[in-house]
Amino acid sequence: MNNEKISLFADLIEKSAASGTLANLVFHSPAKGTDVLKAKGYNDHYIGTVEAAPTLDDVVTAVQGGEYSKVVLQPLMVVAGDHANNDMAGDEEGTWKDAFTKAGYEVESQLRGLGELEAVQSIYVVHTQAAIDSLK
Repeated sequence: MNNEKISLFADLIEKSAASGTLANLVFHSPAKGTDVLKAKGYNDHYIGTVEAAPTLDDVVTAVQGGEYSKVVLQPLMVVAGDHANNDMAGDEEGTWKDAFTKAGYEVESQLRGLGELEAVQSIYVVHTQAAIDSLK
């Protein structure tokens, strides 16, 4: 995901409403978006990945450096599928939810993919139309 798309996503998400609440966004592949979010004022948001860096351990360590009591896990994926349901929000050993719970945080998992956001759907419509128009 490039910085432009991360910036767009930052504009779509809500800043943490309560003091001590952290939104942690889980991405499928390599992500470098935490700096983009912080530049836009989302200081209580971190991006981690399921299969690359920054890892779950990286993010837990970063979060422990703050004064948070609650972590909100949100998939930074078009569809909240297998990775979101099992790797992020599952109750099993080794999931993001499990790791943050064991680290002493209240954990809330939001199982809503980016594809459910109207603004993201609009991007897909525009890109699809542009692809169709290029074939004419």
